[in-house]
Amino acid sequence: MRSAGERTVEKLRGRRVLGLCAIGNPDAFLATLQSLGADIVECQCLDDHALFSAELLAATRHTAERVQADIVVTAKDAAKIAQVMAPAGAPIWSLEIEFTLLNNEDAVWSKIGEALASGDKRIASSQ
Repeated sequence: MRSAGERTVEKLRGRRVLGLCAIGNPDAFLATLQSLGADIVECQCLDDHALFSAELLAATRHTAERVQADIVVTAKDAAKIAQVMAPAGAPIWSLEIEFTLLNNEDAVWSKIGEALASGDKRIASSQ
């Protein structure tokens, strides 16, 4: 998790969190938080690619303070939030997820390259 500093995901275990996201599969994000031991007391799931406003973030921070929870967002959403607001008030933590391909890495990158070269609409619409 990241905010002003960096913490390990173990810090989520037992913590009260408010999950905030604007992604296509919010259930997967919330399931990840749960699997890490977070106590999700509130969630605000916006439409995929929704824009964050200063008003929404102020209201979310107010809700987090009311329910005594930390706000946790996806890394993608953290980048969008950083463009909207100056850091002030309750921290907003970013959950960053990494993965490693255990085999067939060259084949996966080849398929990605082919999709990009062909102008695959699924690739373009996710950006």
